[in-house]
Amino acid sequence: MQLHGVIPCPENLSTNILMHDDGPFISEAHMHVSRRTILNVKAFPHLRAVCYVFSGTVVFALVFASSKLTGGAVGLGPIMFLRYLGSILALVAYVYLRGQWPIALQSRRWRLHLLRTLCSVGGVGAVIYASARMPVLDATAISMLHVIGSVALARIILGEPLTARVLAGASLSTAGGAIVMTSGGAFSSEGSDVLIPALAALASAFLFAFDGFLLKISTRTDSPLVTLAHMNVFAFGLTLIPCLLSWSDVSVGSFSLLVALGPLALVGQYLVVKGYMIAPLSVVAPIDHSLLAASCLVGLVLFGEIPGLGAVLGSATIAAGALLVAAAKAKNPRRSPTGESPGNGGTGSSLDRN
Repeated sequence: MQLHGVIPCPENLSTNILMHDDGPFISEAHMHVSRRTILNVKAFPHLRAVCYVFSGTVVFALVFASSKLTGGAVGLGPIMFLRYLGSILALVAYVYLRGQWPIALQSRRWRLHLLRTLCSVGGVGAVIYASARMPVLDATAISMLHVIGSVALARIILGEPLTARVLAGASLSTAGGAIVMTSGGAFSSEGSDVLIPALAALASAFLFAFDGFLLKISTRTDSPLVTLAHMNVFAFGLTLIPCLLSWSDVSVGSFSLLVALGPLALVGQYLVVKGYMIAPLSVVAPIDHSLLAASCLVGLVLFGEIPGLGAVLGSATIAAGALLVAAAKAKNPRRSPTGESPGNGGTGSSLDRN
């Protein structure tokens, strides 16, 4: 068959054309091509997904260091509120230029987006808090433990069984996080002031794990634009009260910088959403560890933070564990009565039906 003269497709190519308020699109995660065909659709989405997520994590390395970029003069509430304000302004401008009404971006699964927003805002707030009170690389490395949680949730809830390699990777990454935390003195009497930031970074890992899992669920039915609109509108509302409670005099320079981070963060969000849409969670989640290298570069270039041996060793251990998880060969997941795989857009997840 032909896709309206765009590209020739094999006869046995089946696709899911997902209808959204901002237009139909074909999710590459729903394309199934025989191995005998020349067009290896399955390989290309993974490569593109890796590039999308990698680029998004580089953007967020700078966003997560926003507290230090302002010299610590702005509280966490205003930082997050102004960032989402910038994102909302960018979204409104984009929708206006497309000639759309904002109501066209509504989703029937807004509760799922709200739950994901709660996890995301909490995780971002925790890692920004930690990064302002301990080296950026250390805080980022600890938050990277979310990768293991995301993959575990995907395998357990979506029907992908945990293999020995996945368990080994999870254990290795956990050990790496412990190395980073202890190397910074988080559990020593001399480093008691680091304990709270380290625990905040650890809390962000749990929140980001659920954030990634819920994002994977939402990309089955909602386009990137719909996902971004709900995420940023909900986050804007959630951060308004904390901003008002902790508001203090903010210089024009800091105000402009934080608002300008909004569109930048929006680009990072879009790249990550695209990556999660076209590849399995076990493939894209470990790519988040590239944030370690990006955070190291940000800390070194902008703040003169030279990573210690323990931080480097722990980060490498976390990355090695993530590679084990990514390389694990998943067994055939449980299938729904319709024959679809829950992990590939089926209806096997209870969350996906709500």
